[in-house]
Amino acid sequence: MAPPTPILTSEQVSRERERVQILKEKNKCELKSLTQHLCHAEAPGEYICVPFKRVFEKCLGHALEVTDADTNDIQGS
Repeated sequence: MAPPTPILTSEQVSRERERVQILKEKNKCELKSLTQHLCHAEAPGEYICVPFKRVFEKCLGHALEVTDADTNDIQGS
């Protein structure tokens, strides 16, 4: 089970993004990614799962998701 995810206000997200930007400028960040699967049932006992990637920047123990629309673009455009 995943750990609880804090709910942030838009102001808190803005502050966190600014803080991460400062850390990025100091080269204290690294990219991390994970693959999740979105699954749905087609028939009893039959599931279709589609993988998708999420990308995070980890800076001094804090991770901020930086996944964008192009990360999972299967069209390749």
